[in-house]
Amino acid sequence: MKNLLKLFFFLFVITFSYGQKTFAHVSFNCYEEKDGRIINNGLTTEFFSQGQHFISETKPLEITHSVIEDNNILTIKDFLNLASKERLKRQKKNVANIIFNDQVFKSIYLYCYDNGKFYKYQVKWVEEISD
Repeated sequence: MKNLLKLFFFLFVITFSYGQKTFAHVSFNCYEEKDGRIINNGLTTEFFSQGQHFISETKPLEITHSVIEDNNILTIKDFLNLASKERLKRQKKNVANIIFNDQVFKSIYLYCYDNGKFYKYQVKWVEEISD
């Protein structure tokens, strides 16, 4: 019985740790970010910030400020640092291994503040080279 409990705890820790790294919650302009740009063409919404490009093909979900406070929402800078760490963890020794932006996290949620309301977008992180 004791071994069974240890096994259950071990599996829980692995599952919980893995789950935390598969989702990223990122602030587009909920904090003090100033350099972002949004393009909405009616079908998609594109976000550009700090040389990064995100695209959403779904309608945003209007949320309350408490959702922002309850989640661990990262700034773009912190998100990029976390993505870099995730890439390093997945690198294999002595192998050229490229991990593209859309492969780093299973899902990315971008939070945006507009006209006194907060919105949550599910986005894809676009691979592109920008100046």
